[in-house]
Amino acid sequence: MLRERLITGAFLIAGLLALAWLDSLLPIWHSQWGRVGPGVVLAFTVVVVLAPLMAREMAALTRGGSAVLHWLAIVGGSLVLFLPHSAEQCFTVYPRALAGVVALGMLAALLHARTRVADGAARAIAGPLASLALVGVPLGFWLLLRREHEAWTLAGAILCVKVSDIGAYFTGSAIGRTKLIPWLSPGKTWEGFVGGLAASTLFGCGLAFLSQQPFAADQFVETVSIERGAIIGACLGLVGVAGDLLESMLKRDAGVKDSGATIPGMGGLYDVLDSLLFAGPVAWLLLT
Repeated sequence: MLRERLITGAFLIAGLLALAWLDSLLPIWHSQWGRVGPGVVLAFTVVVVLAPLMAREMAALTRGGSAVLHWLAIVGGSLVLFLPHSAEQCFTVYPRALAGVVALGMLAALLHARTRVADGAARAIAGPLASLALVGVPLGFWLLLRREHEAWTLAGAILCVKVSDIGAYFTGSAIGRTKLIPWLSPGKTWEGFVGGLAASTLFGCGLAFLSQQPFAADQFVETVSIERGAIIGACLGLVGVAGDLLESMLKRDAGVKDSGATIPGMGGLYDVLDSLLFAGPVAWLLLT
C-alpha cells in the first residue's frame, strides 16, 4: 500500500506541476465580454475532470440528490468566484449566484417529490447544497487565487497542504501513540499532527526562500519573507487537517472507508483533495 501511495503521489505532484506550467504559458485574452484568464486551464480541469468525479462521490457520501445536481453545485460554486473581473460585476454576478442556490434547493426538492415519498427529502435537498458549500466554493477560492497570482504561487500553496499530509502520515506511522480523535479518525495521532504541522511550516519557509531568488522574479513570483512563509505554511497545514477530519465524518456517517476508488492506493478523489478544500479560502486570505 505504501509503495502504491508513493508512486501515485509522485504522479499527482508531477501532474500538478505540469498543470501549473501549462497554465502559466497561456496568454490572457481581452474581449468585449471581459478578460479571459489567467487560470483557464485550471478552471477547465475543475469543470471537466474534478467536478464530475467529486459529484459522484459526494452523492454517495451524503446519500442525497443525484450526481447531476452535485455536479451543478460544484461547478457553480467554483466558477461564481472565478467569473467577476471587477467590483461592478460582483453586484450582478453574486445576486444571481445566490438565486441559483435557491433554485438548486428547489430543483432538488422537485426531483425528490417525483418519488412520491417524503422520507429522505432533507438529504435530497441538503446533499447538493453540501457539495456547493464544502466542495464547489472552496475550489472556487483556488481559482480566484490563481487569477490574482501566478500559477507557481498556487502550486506552492497546494504542495504546502499536501506536505502536511505526508509529514503527518510518516510521523504518525513512526512514533504515533496518542490518538487525536479516536471516535472520528482512529488512525490519526497527536504526534502525526505535530509532525505534519512542522513539515508544512518548514516547507513554507523553503518556498519563501525560493521566492527571494532571481529565477523567481523572472516568473513574476511574489517575494515572501521567511516569517510570512512559516505562518502561511503553518496555517495551511492546520486547516488542511480540519478538511481531512470533515471528510472522515462524512465517511463514517456513510459507513465507507474511502469516498471512492478513483486513485490507486489513495481511494477516491475526495480522499486526496479533502485537506485542500478548507485550505482554499485560507490560502486566498493569506496570499491576497
